[in-house]
Amino acid sequence: MSFFHSSATERLADTIGAIKLMAPVHLERERELAHCKWFGYRFMSPLAATKHLAELYRRGVQRYARYHQDIDLAASVRGLSHHVFAKPNGSLTELWRARQPADECGLPYELLIDFAFEFAGRRKWKHTPRPIQLFGSKKSGVAWQAEFEKYLADHLPLTLERLSGLPQYRIENYRHLPVQDGFRSCLTRHIREANKRWAPMIGKQCVQDRHLPLRDTLKLVPQEMRRGVISEVKSDRHIGLLPPAAHERITVVAMVPACFGMPFARTDGALECRSCPFVHKCSALAHMVSDRMHDRYGSLSPLQSGRDDRRRDMTRKRVAKFRAKRKAEEACLSAGAS
Repeated sequence: MSFFHSSATERLADTIGAIKLMAPVHLERERELAHCKWFGYRFMSPLAATKHLAELYRRGVQRYARYHQDIDLAASVRGLSHHVFAKPNGSLTELWRARQPADECGLPYELLIDFAFEFAGRRKWKHTPRPIQLFGSKKSGVAWQAEFEKYLADHLPLTLERLSGLPQYRIENYRHLPVQDGFRSCLTRHIREANKRWAPMIGKQCVQDRHLPLRDTLKLVPQEMRRGVISEVKSDRHIGLLPPAAHERITVVAMVPACFGMPFARTDGALECRSCPFVHKCSALAHMVSDRMHDRYGSLSPLQSGRDDRRRDMTRKRVAKFRAKRKAEEACLSAGAS
C-alpha cells in the first residue's frame, strides 16, 4: 500500500476525506507539523500519515499480544477496527491526536511504537497500550521520557541511514526545497559524526540511494583518506554491494508538503505559507476542495456543522425547558395568590 500521491486528483480526494473525518480544530495544526515531522513523512498527506501510523500500530499490537498475552490469538488481534477510517469516530480521533505530537517531535512512528510496547511490556501493563498512550500513561512519570531519550539515541541514527526509497530526496529530483536541504544537512551531520565508517556511509548515501552528491560529500573525509574511500566504494559497486536505486520521474504533487491544499491549515499571513514554493498551487487546490465540499454538503466541514447544529438544538431545548419551568412556577404563584 502506497501512502504517497502522484496526482492532484489523488491529493484532492485525500484532502476531502480528511475534512469529512476530522474536525477543523485537528486539521489546523497540520501546517506547522508539515515542516517538523520526520523526513520520511514530509510528503505524506495528514490522512495518509495517520493510515501509516494505524498500520504500524496494528503490527505493534499483534507483537505485544504474541509476547505478553496469548501467542495463539495474536494473529486475530486487531487493535483498531478495519473500518476506523470509514466515518468519524473516537478511535480515529485518538489515532490522529497520537500522530500529531509524534510529528511535532519529528519522530519516526515505528520507533515510537516499538518503544511504547516495549515499555508497556517491561512495566507489565494490564492492557495493550492505546494509540493515545504511545507517549506513556499518567503513571509513567519521568521514567518514560528518560528511557525514550536513551532509546532514540541508540536507534534514530540507524533509522536515518535506512531511510531510502523516497525519490523526492534523490539527487536527480533535487530542487533546492527546504525539506531537501534539511534532509541533506541531517545526513551530512550524521556522516561526519560516524567518521569511522566513511566508505559504507558514502557508498550508500551517494551511490546506492543517491541522497547526496558524491563530490561534495567526499569533502567530509580527511584528505589523506579520500583515495582509499573512493577505491573501496568503487570496489563495492563493482561486486554488486551497492545496487543503485531506480531513477523515478515524479510529479510536482509528489513534492508538495503534507499540509498542501488543506483549507483549514492554510493561512495567507503564516510564515510557512508565505515561504512555500507551492503556495499558488496550494491555494488553487484549497479553493477546489472548498467548492467541492460546499457543493456536496453545503459546508466546508459537515462534521463541524453537524456538531454546531446539535449544540444549537440542545441549547434551544434547554431554553424551552427553562421557560416552561418558569411559566409553570409563575402559574402556581398566580393560583396561590388568588
